[in-house]
Amino acid sequence: MKTLNLSFSHLAKKVIAVRKILELKEDRFHRLASSMGYLLILFCLLYSSAYSQKLIFEKVIGEENNNEYFFKDLSAIELVNNNLAVFDNDKIVIIDSLGNLKCKFGGLSETTDNTGSKSNNIISDEFGNYIICTGQFRGEGIKLFSPKGEFIKILLDGGDKLVKGEGVMNPVKIRIYRNIYYVLDRTNSNIKKFDKNWNFLGIIGTPNDFSANFRKSPETRVNEYKFENINEPSDFLIDSKGNIIVADYGNSIKKFDNNGKFLKIYSFSKTITKAPLISIDEKDNIYILADNGSLFILSNNDVLLDTYKDALKQPNQNSASEIGSLIVDRQHFYLRYYYKNEITVLSRQNFNLLRKFKKKINQDYAFFNSPRKVVVNKNGDLIVYASIEDKLDREQLLITSPSFSDVLPSNLELKKKSSLYEYFNPICIAKSGKVFVTDTKNKKIILFDEQGNLIGDWKTNIPINSPQNTICRDTTIFVVEELSRKSNQILVFNLHGQFIKRIDKDKNNKEIQTFWVDADLKGNIYFSQGSYISIVDPLGYFIGEIGGYGKEIRKDLNTGVVQENDKIQLKIGDYKPKMMHFEGIMKFKIYEDKIFIADLNKIVVADLNGNPLGYLGGKRGSKIGEFHHITDFDIYKDKLYITDGINNRIVVYKIEL
Repeated sequence: MKTLNLSFSHLAKKVIAVRKILELKEDRFHRLASSMGYLLILFCLLYSSAYSQKLIFEKVIGEENNNEYFFKDLSAIELVNNNLAVFDNDKIVIIDSLGNLKCKFGGLSETTDNTGSKSNNIISDEFGNYIICTGQFRGEGIKLFSPKGEFIKILLDGGDKLVKGEGVMNPVKIRIYRNIYYVLDRTNSNIKKFDKNWNFLGIIGTPNDFSANFRKSPETRVNEYKFENINEPSDFLIDSKGNIIVADYGNSIKKFDNNGKFLKIYSFSKTITKAPLISIDEKDNIYILADNGSLFILSNNDVLLDTYKDALKQPNQNSASEIGSLIVDRQHFYLRYYYKNEITVLSRQNFNLLRKFKKKINQDYAFFNSPRKVVVNKNGDLIVYASIEDKLDREQLLITSPSFSDVLPSNLELKKKSSLYEYFNPICIAKSGKVFVTDTKNKKIILFDEQGNLIGDWKTNIPINSPQNTICRDTTIFVVEELSRKSNQILVFNLHGQFIKRIDKDKNNKEIQTFWVDADLKGNIYFSQGSYISIVDPLGYFIGEIGGYGKEIRKDLNTGVVQENDKIQLKIGDYKPKMMHFEGIMKFKIYEDKIFIADLNKIVVADLNGNPLGYLGGKRGSKIGEFHHITDFDIYKDKLYITDGINNRIVVYKIEL
């Protein structure tokens, strides 16, 4: 249901006024016509009041559909219900052995239904529900999700202290054996047992005390370890007999029975930099990958079956030590390599490569890696400064068509200049279509035409010694020039490079330190200074501020985000004005009579007097309406484009003001 902006009393007064006018009509025909007019006016009042000002979620560029996957930031893999669970960009993607998608869910969010930023472990219960270890210290812990990935509840709080004298619990791994849950608590270096109702039963392992020895070398500390203790564990397994196998510091494997009795220790490398990777097969054989790349296979009766040196190594790799995850099923090895967003599948029989999983999509897909800048040209094309797939060692300038069905390297010759990849180089597009690129390293501004052809260095009638940013506003060009590490100035030019004015002092006649500038239709100039925005008139006189050290913006200003017709909306203008306090202004842009301000993980909308009207985001996360790291935004016609550098996407909102 649409929200009414007009109060009932205000609407009633208008209706009474209309009725008084109609009562002056005596002719029946006039009365009939006027009555129809009355109804029409009343309808218009109701209709117009039903539509408040909004930002309407429209689309996401750089994110696959719900029935697709595209791995961007792999952190772990696990077997669950004979499928592979992939932890990617804070989400969990369930695929079968051929790479077909089963479901995906979760993501990072400040809401309770998230899967956490450090989740790397998943199991299922007897009902097929997923139990996730989020890896969080407080407020998250272990969570329960349905087979479809719907959040059910928190099972165990990560902030609990279950044993006297211990630190807060940090659950990082979970296993189940005969309806008993076993949870690896990394903070306290032990494994905690719980019954099926999550009542605490006891612990396995007693941690060593490093409080007096933390300055000693790792070699010395390992020599002082007690073998029966769990020291710095990374993972654990449970075999069919209920024995606990723990991967511990120093490339060691420690074995305990189900009651916590220490049975045996195995060491598989002289190096001691970390715990090994471990997995278990259907016969209880244990696969151990030491940090030197050697693979050891240990039988269920503690006999070393085989040793392989770099058997899991793939072409173009120095060694198998680049493997970050190892999973074994009846026929396959599943491997996750560091810095590669793909799953490699090898044959268990001969280690031959069978397949790789990276994506399963049904359409052209706009992929960004860490988008940092977005500007829209007069044709509606997006120019995006980002990295692209499989070229993470360099950044590129990309351009997308208005349909966003493809992303290609831009035809700007900028991409051929390697020096421009070494720094974040601001880009702006003038109303004429010309592209201004600030080369902060070579201390110049480079000009391109609207087809992307290089024109050359932008010529101005006064020197620009150290440009940091260039902002295009209709026929005016603002250049932020660095004067020192703590001060800069604003130089104002026309499109032809003719100098107009400079701003280098604040209202107290002190040096300014700014990065972003814009102007309204009256010619007033706005520029950011830390947590506030200063405003000067066309003559250079200070006439106001937005933000500063006022009260923090009301939290309920974001309650306008609602679900309506499958679109998430922010309603603007339904709230009383209140002073704003910004934490860190990254950018702002004036659109008609509103100002859009990027402040950490939210976009604040205010009038030009600084009265807040609403905001998007505020909560860190990957849901629609949340942002993990806003790096830039731009406005073109009635569209708002917001880049999220960690969620690797651009979110588009339609502006209805």
